[in-house]
Amino acid sequence: MNKSTFRSSSTQQGLTENMQILTGQKGDRLDKALTLREAAGLGMLNLRRTASGSLVPELPPANNVDPEWSGVQPPHAPANVSASGAFHTIVLTWDAPTYWGHAFAEVWRSEDDNLSHAVRVGATLANVYADAVGKEFAAFYWVRFVNKNAMEGPYQGTEGLHAVTSRDVQDILDELQGKIEASHLVQSLLEPIQQVPQLSNNLNRLGASFDEEVQARTNAEEALAKKITQVTAGFKEGDTQLAGQITTETQARASADGALGKRIDTVNAKAGELGAAVQQQSQAIADLKGGALAMWSAKASAGEITAGIGLIAKSDGTSQVAISASQVFVFDPNSSKPMAPLFAIDNGQVVMAEAIIRKATIQILNSEKIMADYIKAGVSISAPSISGGSFDMGNSFMSGGSAGFGLGGPYSGWGKGWYTIIYSDGNLYTNRLTAQGGRIDNMTMRNCTIEQDCVVKGTVFADRIVGDVYVARDYACVTHAKQVGPIDVCSIKINQPVGFARTLTIPGVAGMVGCSVTASGGGSSPISNSNSTTMQITVLMDGAVVKTLTARASAYATSNPSQGPVTSVDEVGSYIGDITIPANREPLITIRIQRIKGDGWVRSDPSQSGRVVLFKQGSSLS
Repeated sequence: MNKSTFRSSSTQQGLTENMQILTGQKGDRLDKALTLREAAGLGMLNLRRTASGSLVPELPPANNVDPEWSGVQPPHAPANVSASGAFHTIVLTWDAPTYWGHAFAEVWRSEDDNLSHAVRVGATLANVYADAVGKEFAAFYWVRFVNKNAMEGPYQGTEGLHAVTSRDVQDILDELQGKIEASHLVQSLLEPIQQVPQLSNNLNRLGASFDEEVQARTNAEEALAKKITQVTAGFKEGDTQLAGQITTETQARASADGALGKRIDTVNAKAGELGAAVQQQSQAIADLKGGALAMWSAKASAGEITAGIGLIAKSDGTSQVAISASQVFVFDPNSSKPMAPLFAIDNGQVVMAEAIIRKATIQILNSEKIMADYIKAGVSISAPSISGGSFDMGNSFMSGGSAGFGLGGPYSGWGKGWYTIIYSDGNLYTNRLTAQGGRIDNMTMRNCTIEQDCVVKGTVFADRIVGDVYVARDYACVTHAKQVGPIDVCSIKINQPVGFARTLTIPGVAGMVGCSVTASGGGSSPISNSNSTTMQITVLMDGAVVKTLTARASAYATSNPSQGPVTSVDEVGSYIGDITIPANREPLITIRIQRIKGDGWVRSDPSQSGRVVLFKQGSSLS
């Protein structure tokens, strides 16, 4: 036999040590006492709270029909999980779970594609989750379901879903500005039109000329060929001076390190101080050290206003097209409205009549109308009016005027089970309803407990009422022959304690008191005689006296001289009345009688049986 764990000492130290063992604070945990709370949590018993507030332990039913815990299924792997990066958040979505007893979904994250490194970042009842991580963030994600029994299901896969949040648009613009500033093509477009070579002196006099200069040179280091052709027309009279000129300059050069081909075409017009020019430049360079470069550009200038377009290709992988203009227009000359812009840039804004874009990153979107198959919001959606066919929030669903909440419940809708569902016809089904106020009309209630006061202003119809209204039953008196007493004539047992006082009413008789008298004698005058007896009725509750009352029997007899002896008998009972039954009691009520005065008797028999009624305290009959 194992040695006892507890101390047999009745000292304060021994009692304290035993209490510590029972509460699990010290000693072997196998000796810890099992509390009612723990037993209820383990499902070993149920705790029922009475009207007085006390707890009564009860064995659970053999078949637990509570839909919150019955029929819970193991979670399956989430299906169709996707992860998309917005500017500040990564949005994950998945199909709503189809198993019974779903509780929530867990979201796990890792910086690398390794599930063992992942940490749980959140849980949600919906089938969408937004992870607020900030801009320029990248991570891998996993999702799994958990049911109401805390059973964890499998992840959507061993490989994580990779998602990246967007860079700040201003950062992208600043980076592009740096690339533009470093571009050789852009610098060429920003440069003013090269000065036109002057091959003749007739630009400012009336007349026209054609000039040409050709140069070829070869030495030990390089070979050079250059040609300039110029057509000029001019007019001058007084202060008026006008001139037009077309110049073509070509150059070819080759050396041990590289080769160059270059052509510049310039069209120039001048009227006084006002001038305009168009220049087109083509250049190709092949350098053994610097690589290959091909560039074409066209520039136009009128006074202080310039415009240009160019393209460049480099052997290092750079290819650029640059446009220098305050306005850019693209139009279709073959359409019915040839002047309608298809694409335009005006005052720093891009304008498009229509566009097809596979993927776009837009930091601020202002739109009159958006048509989309799917919209994901990482933080929130705000609108004064939202309309649509259905709203699927994972653990809740709304469609056609109906709404379901809490997947896995017993109420059916849209091919799924819900714990609460509101149908479009106004019917609401739920397992647990808590309301602080309101109004209910035309309702049928089953198994309803009203814990506090209820005021019924109309008529209550009930086939059967058990509880604090009333209960009635017949009682039977025991047979006792005539005697002095005391004798117990009947007992009434009160069952089912409740948290309020009740009134027991005993309207019938409870025992009899009687007496007799005889009158006799001679003479010429009548002779009368009388007798009386008093009975005490005692009401005992579990042996303690709670009420006493008395009843008196009186007999009168008169004998005439010629009549002889005359005997008269009187026997009466007593009305017991009301007895208060205290709250939370199941007492035994005993009716006891005895003769306390006179020479009569007390007795009882079943003919004196009656009916007793148990009322709530304060009730009355009329």
